[in-house]
Amino acid sequence: MGHTSEVNDPTLVDGFYNWGTRVNSREREFELSNGKNISVSVVNSNGSSLKQYANQSSHIGYGIGDSDGGGMNQNERLIIDFTENPLTYVQFGLDGLGGLFVDGSSTRVEITFALEDGSEVVKSYQKSPGDTGNSQLLYEFDFSSPNNPIVSMELESTGGSWELRYISGYENPTSPDSFNYLAVDSDMEVSETKTVTLTLENAPEYTAVDADSNGVFQAGLGQEVMLGTDGQDIFKWLDDALDSGKDVVVNFNIEDGDVIDLSDVLDVDEEAGVDDDVDETIDDLINAEVVGNDVVLTVDGGDTEQKIVIHQGKEILEDYISANDSIDELGMYAEILKLTD
Repeated sequence: MGHTSEVNDPTLVDGFYNWGTRVNSREREFELSNGKNISVSVVNSNGSSLKQYANQSSHIGYGIGDSDGGGMNQNERLIIDFTENPLTYVQFGLDGLGGLFVDGSSTRVEITFALEDGSEVVKSYQKSPGDTGNSQLLYEFDFSSPNNPIVSMELESTGGSWELRYISGYENPTSPDSFNYLAVDSDMEVSETKTVTLTLENAPEYTAVDADSNGVFQAGLGQEVMLGTDGQDIFKWLDDALDSGKDVVVNFNIEDGDVIDLSDVLDVDEEAGVDDDVDETIDDLINAEVVGNDVVLTVDGGDTEQKIVIHQGKEILEDYISANDSIDELGMYAEILKLTD
């Protein structure tokens, strides 16, 4: 919901950039493609309505807030309700974080994440360390709770003014072989929920894995799903995490520079040796095949093997796949794999 880039010619609904439809002056409702709804509402003492801001002054961004005070102010709350569609991961942009929100100051945005089991987690957010003034107003943050989904977010601040620019996220696996995710388009203001169906035989329950601060998704033991972001992602497997299982990579994007890092599993230079052909060695250690609309890599880890499913890989990697589903494996590996440190 919302938008991630500045909107020069926005598509407005009731004066808002992709924040659903009006319920009343202080609440809007966004209907997902699965028929479920996410609501956005404001709570304040003076009855001020929700408002879409568009960089009206040097410290005001492009997000939503209430209609007075240049956005959200102290003792005002913005509530995002995911009750119909709980999420295990959310990514959000806080805009209008001017000089008062400098790192280490007493002015901050505080968010209470309400979880499915009734517990709450409170987090504080400020400008990045070293940033001052109003030259940088928009900051992106995220929060994950893979085993206890988020049912709501309550945003408030200890001072200053700010706006919520956008929010996106994804759900827990909804069945043994499928899960849904919600995404924000980085160029437009389009958001929808997509269902990912895993074409895996006897598929067990999958656990969502989040990226670290460097954009690295590190696989562990068990069956896991890694949902790529809009930027460059590294999907990494360690030798001691191989468990003869199947892990799934969703939203793999060659243009963003995404790679599958097997350098800890396969030391290709060492395995090939001085007199051996490296390409032949790779071909011996990794097998690729098209399964439905996915591409499945089977990695030989010695005592065990690991299957890595690239969701919708047949389309993503179409330059390397012929009409009869045969794969130019070495060409594809050169594009998507990291095999040495």
